[in-house]
Amino acid sequence: MFRQVFVRSLLSYVGLSCDTVEQMFPCLDQLISVHRALLRSFIVRQQLRPDRSVDDVGDLLVKQVSTGMRSSYADIVVIF
Repeated sequence: MFRQVFVRSLLSYVGLSCDTVEQMFPCLDQLISVHRALLRSFIVRQQLRPDRSVDDVGDLLVKQVSTGMRSSYADIVVIF
């Protein structure tokens, strides 16, 4: 669903072609999956406290960057 909304917006509002979007985001599904996992970890952290406040997310970011994000972003950087 998110992929459809994102791509449709780039096509309709920005005026990019399908080929351009594919070139810019060759592994979009993988990036969406990585960011969805990061969001889930933020939500879990938020639910740990009654007031839903979060004091620190550094460990979550380090974990994400050292695992899922590294390969996803490495693929994109190689293209550019």
